[in-house]
Amino acid sequence: MKRVALLALLAVVGFGTAVAQDPAEVMAAFMQYAEPDEHHKLLATAVGSWHIDGEFRMGPGGEWMTSTSEAEVEAILGGRFFVQRVSGPAMFEGGHPFEGLGIAGYDRIQGKYISAWADNHGTMMMTGMGTADATGKVITTDFTYTNPMTKQPAKARWVIHYVDGDHMTFEMYEHQDDEYFLAGKLKYTRAADK
Repeated sequence: MKRVALLALLAVVGFGTAVAQDPAEVMAAFMQYAEPDEHHKLLATAVGSWHIDGEFRMGPGGEWMTSTSEAEVEAILGGRFFVQRVSGPAMFEGGHPFEGLGIAGYDRIQGKYISAWADNHGTMMMTGMGTADATGKVITTDFTYTNPMTKQPAKARWVIHYVDGDHMTFEMYEHQDDEYFLAGKLKYTRAADK
């Protein structure tokens, strides 16, 4: 079994890179950073069912619109990553129900939180890296994606506050005219787990 895992690992890092190295050294390098740590424990506090009250606006002077949705967060790959599935009603008249999927983790090699997000409002994917503040309970992640209006690279920033075991808040910022504006506010309240 270990041999199969090692061969799979060598396939991932690329045969050309690994062939010049001792397989044991390659495995040791990966295993050094393989175990979850305290950063993963913070992300694990979000596992469960959530009710979300949200507010969104389309621009710095835009009118705030409200929404509600539900989220399920689960740990995968031995607590190394966390998947969030969000569902809710249509945000715009004539639209379709909202579905979103995110994955988050902590890359111990880079010392950064890492995230990806996709939803049924587009075919692009947002990817980002972030850091925590001094309290360790507020994570700021800077994302990049392709703006469907301009078809150009765009930036966004999410600030997640892990308030306590039953509450989280998200602030969603969009980058426009060389500065960020608050585009969304989400309040997560833990629901009864299903």
